[in-house]
Parts: sequence; structure tokens; C-alpha cells
Amino acid sequence: MAGVSSVDAHETPGAVHDVHPDDVQAVDADARDVTARSAGDEAPDPAASAPDTDEAVALVATELRLRLGAVAASARDDAGQAKAATTLRASRAAWADCTAWCDRYALPPFPAAPETVTLYLAALADGGRKASTLQRRLSAISQAHQAAGHPAPTRDNVVVRLT
Repeated sequence: MAGVSSVDAHETPGAVHDVHPDDVQAVDADARDVTARSAGDEAPDPAASAPDTDEAVALVATELRLRLGAVAASARDDAGQAKAATTLRASRAAWADCTAWCDRYALPPFPAAPETVTLYLAALADGGRKASTLQRRLSAISQAHQAAGHPAPTRDNVVVRLT
């Protein structure tokens, strides 16, 4: 299983380390060695070393959670910036087409009535547009409304039944 790369919360910011499930076993073995050394040359009593081992495992688990939390936060940041420029251009073009259509028929694009959206989609379908184009237009309409703080008319039953 591949390790997970992340920032170590206990060291220099930006330092990258690999976390691997075998690390838990290594720390467990190290904890047993420390317990054996502290007891002298005698073999450690497994019952006596259990709290140290449990504590070491708990520390590793906490560190893994911190590292995985940092990875998850980084992934969320990356996802927020993941839309490609071409996707944004396509969404803007789809929204511009919708607003131009609304202007042509003197219908308000903001907030658009669900009936307006269904008429727009029907016009696109009548013009030979593919289902994938209609879905992209619906997405652009929804995103534009949400960004402006309006409820998305694309979620209305009238529109949902059409799609």
C-alpha cells in the first residue's frame, strides 16, 4: 500500500513525510525496545509494557489523523480550484446564451421562472441540440442563480420532469 504524503504538524512547516501503515508496527516495536532498555537486560513483561505500547500506538494514531487531516484540507483546496479555464469559459458562454435567449423573448433571466427554463430547453432541443448540451446549459443556469443568491429554477419539478 502506498504511503500518504502530508505535512508533519510537529516539524518544520512544509516538511513532507510519508505515512505508511507499517509505521504503526515500527513504533510499537520501538516502544517495546524502550521498555526493555528501561527495565535493564531483563525481558520485558508484556503486561507491564502494554500501557507504553498503547500510548505509542495512540500517539501514532493521533499523528496519522493530523497528517490525513492536512491531506484532506489540501484536497478540498485543490478541488475548489480544480475547474479548468475551458470549463469556466463554457459555463459563461452557456449562461450568456441563456440570457440572450431570455432578452430575445423579454423574459427575466434573474431569477428565471422554471417555465422560462423549460421553454429555453425546448427551444434548444427543437434546434437540434444534444442532451449533453442541455445538461451543460442547466448546470450553467443553476450555478449562475446560486452565485447570485437565488434559488436554482433547475430544481423545480417542472424542469426536473423535462430532463
